[in-house]
Order: sequence, then structure tokens, then C-alpha cells
Amino acid sequence: MNRDDVELLERETLFQGWLRLERHRYRHALFQGGVSRVFTREVFIRNSAVALLPYDPITDRVCLIEQFRCGLFTGGDNPWSIEMVAGLMDKREETEDVARREAHEEAGLNVKRVKAMPGGFTMPGSCDEMFHFFVGEVDLPDTTSKIFGLVEEDENIKTHIISRAEAIAWMDNGKIRNLPTLYGLSWFARFGEALRSEWRG
Repeated sequence: MNRDDVELLERETLFQGWLRLERHRYRHALFQGGVSRVFTREVFIRNSAVALLPYDPITDRVCLIEQFRCGLFTGGDNPWSIEMVAGLMDKREETEDVARREAHEEAGLNVKRVKAMPGGFTMPGSCDEMFHFFVGEVDLPDTTSKIFGLVEEDENIKTHIISRAEAIAWMDNGKIRNLPTLYGLSWFARFGEALRSEWRG
């Protein structure tokens, strides 16, 4: 099955703000043959997103950030989220450029080499957001924490500079509850040692 097996019959904008909410009416081919009945879905429309894990291969440390997230507050969880650096793309931007920009804005870091991880969709049942993932080579400072973020975007971001082993422990013990970050750290847990050897030369 592919996109040719789907018919989009109607597309209506319900709300336009920071996000856009649309109502779609579909029908599509069925695995057993034939065509589905017409059905309705609401879909959040967003630009693609880019996440980057800043990594210092010399000291074997990473930088994670912590900030307020309204979705966690609404969902009844601790609203301060530990995450990878991330941001939304402008359609005219390259993914790597977004990763470098966000690393500077959110953590004060200048990225040298980057390595892409496989990307994917975060909530394909209700949102069109595609996430692109990178690890970025950086020189991390000796300080373990600083405050960054753009005031005009109401950002208040705290950095956490920790060892690779501690970051993986945070993933394993549930301290990190942001799924894109859990994915990035899972990839890094598998390939981080090889990447360190490559970047240290």
C-alpha cells in the first residue's frame, strides 16, 4: 500500500494558531481488497522538527536541556522536561542548519561535525510532524549548568552536562520522559562508542 491507495475527499481548517488543526475526510484501499467507508480524522499540521544531541567525544559527555512543557502539565505530569536540543524547521531551511541554530540558541554551543540518525513521525495517528535527528560534535564547558533560551519565544532553558553513561542511566530509570529524546539516547547507547572512536580519530 502507498499514497496512491488513499483518497482525500475533504480538507477543512478548524483552527489556526501556533498549530493548525484540520478535519479530513478519507477513504482508502483495504488489505483484504475493496475500499473503506468514508471516515473523518482531525490532524494537527506542524512544520517538521529537528533534534540534536550535543556530544563532546573528548570528555565523553553530552548536553541535555530542561524546560517547561504545557503538554506535560495538561497531562498531569511534571511539566519540566529533560530533552535533546530541538526546534521546528522553516520550509526553506536545511535540517542540519536548524540543528546548529537550536544548539546555539538553547545551549550556547557551536556544533562542528554532525551525524544523522534515522528520523520518523512522532504521532502519526494525529499529527504530520516529521522529526529529523542528529548527534553534533561540540566542545562542552566545565560548568554543569547554565540558563539559555530566547526571551521573545518565552524560553527558559537549563542545560545539563553529564557523562554518556549518566545520560543512558537517566533514560533507563525514567528520569527522561520525552519520547524523541528517549529515541535519540537509545540510538546513542548503541552507537556512541563507535562514534567516539571515529570523532577522536
